[in-house]
Amino acid sequence: MGATVSQVFCATADSVVKGRCRDAVSTYGNGLRFRSVTSANELPNGVSIRDWLLVDARLLREDAQAWSDRVDRFAGQVALLSDPESGAPPASHRHATIDLAQPNWEQRLAEMLAPRPNGGQSKRTIRRAASAPSDCRLDPNESVPAAESVLRIAANLNSLNHDRIVDVVIDQLAPAFGARHSSFFAVDARRGILRLRRHTHSHPIDSTVPLTQKSWPMIQAAIEREVRLNTDTGEPGHDAEVVRRFSHRYHSRRYAIVPILCPSRGNELLAVLNLADWPAPDPSGPAAQTIACTRETLEQWAQLIGRSWWNAGEHTRLMREAGTDALTGLGNYRVFTDRLAQEVARAKRYRTPLSMILLDVDSLKQVNDTHGHPAGDVLLKTVAARLADEIRHIDQGARTGGDEFAVLLPNTDAAAARAVAERVIQQVRRRPVRWQGQTIQPAVSVGVGQYDPDLSPREFVHKVDQSLYAAKDSGRNRVALYES
Repeated sequence: MGATVSQVFCATADSVVKGRCRDAVSTYGNGLRFRSVTSANELPNGVSIRDWLLVDARLLREDAQAWSDRVDRFAGQVALLSDPESGAPPASHRHATIDLAQPNWEQRLAEMLAPRPNGGQSKRTIRRAASAPSDCRLDPNESVPAAESVLRIAANLNSLNHDRIVDVVIDQLAPAFGARHSSFFAVDARRGILRLRRHTHSHPIDSTVPLTQKSWPMIQAAIEREVRLNTDTGEPGHDAEVVRRFSHRYHSRRYAIVPILCPSRGNELLAVLNLADWPAPDPSGPAAQTIACTRETLEQWAQLIGRSWWNAGEHTRLMREAGTDALTGLGNYRVFTDRLAQEVARAKRYRTPLSMILLDVDSLKQVNDTHGHPAGDVLLKTVAARLADEIRHIDQGARTGGDEFAVLLPNTDAAAARAVAERVIQQVRRRPVRWQGQTIQPAVSVGVGQYDPDLSPREFVHKVDQSLYAAKDSGRNRVALYES
């Protein structure tokens, strides 16, 4: 039996297009539910792989960042409503195109939504088959759109962003297995715990689980590096039911615990995926699952997730190292300039204050000449640590030169930034630096300024830099404020 569609989401601000789409779904959709949305935030996360999203290309063009992400995360099928003037997003963001310039586009929409007969795959499905695990086990009764949805899940897991991978697993892969509830825990090796990244349970669950809690099935599966599966079918080879906490909260005993490993690192444990409470297949209706939930299938998907998770971690580490000053651990000049451009754009758009602190270590050259460069390095690290203690998590601290530091303070006016600068000076001077029995008294000069929308980022830095030189010229170890 072919798969059926349950909902059609129409994303457009054009009332005429919306009305014609509603009429087409009403006429040809066999009772499908039509839902109209105008913003990306209105799209729900818990959609079926049999749902459709009809998205106006003009929305993608006007707010590409918001819509591209939501379209990419949509678990069902996607079709682009386009015309010659609207342009088109990358092909990866759609499975079909409805040309609004064609007079019979409603008929094209009807053909697209209609269930397809069993058998044969499209050429595009065959070309994309290599993206999925070799044992993805598609249900043989699924239509081509459902098969393509599974292949798209495999492609979407190929990401260098951990949050993105978690969203694909929870929003797309877990529903494809038919699981009503799922959770994803990542390993925090330094603390020896599993840390919850996301879940779909209706009740609260533990946010952290110690890896020493060996009586828990999830920890047992993690330690053994083996999938635990209970399908409640009595089939040979499936795990017997084990004691599960809060099992009374679930509708069935079906569950799977899937350790996510990195084969290239000796099966290092990276994360654990939990699937629970999926319905039994109904022979009288469409299959409840797109992917058959077998141990082999789970292991294949776990390998795919593991490779992506490891790659994303390595990418994050390399990006962090590329943007980090090796001596102080603060951001480097490139990170500072990139963040400055972002914050200036944000300040202009939302008309919020943005301030900058430029700081210069007084007498660093004298310290290097008297005590040697290792002593100067200790002085720089000390100043950087005390600076970092006085700024917020959302602020960007950076070492921008040999003895120069900078801090960007979003949503902060000049008066508040000056107060931060005064605290930094006090903290830097609060105790001397000891070096090989010698005492080095650290001191800094600070320039402070608030962003003026008439300035470019480069001009903003130049103005605050002038206030820094004013502080140095007036005796050092003090704050000077640039006022527009």
